[in-house]
Amino acid sequence: MRGIKVGNFLMYRNSLVCLICNITSNGNDAPTSITGIDSNNLLHEGPVSDWSSVIGHTDAMLRFGDNVFKNILQSKEAKAKG
Repeated sequence: MRGIKVGNFLMYRNSLVCLICNITSNGNDAPTSITGIDSNNLLHEGPVSDWSSVIGHTDAMLRFGDNVFKNILQSKEAKAKG
């Protein structure tokens, strides 16, 4: 997983699309742990082996985008009512 950076999208355990928000390395620039946030604002952290590319997961990427948009709309509605 060379070239992974904060802001990239990856699959966590082949089931959740996450936006990468933190990468921990062992000092030689090789990542040891990756933290990402899913579309429901939940954090997922695990070793590099738990993460994979989103390439080929078009449906999962679309669901991620839809859920983020839905969460934004719900937040705005809640603020407008409150």
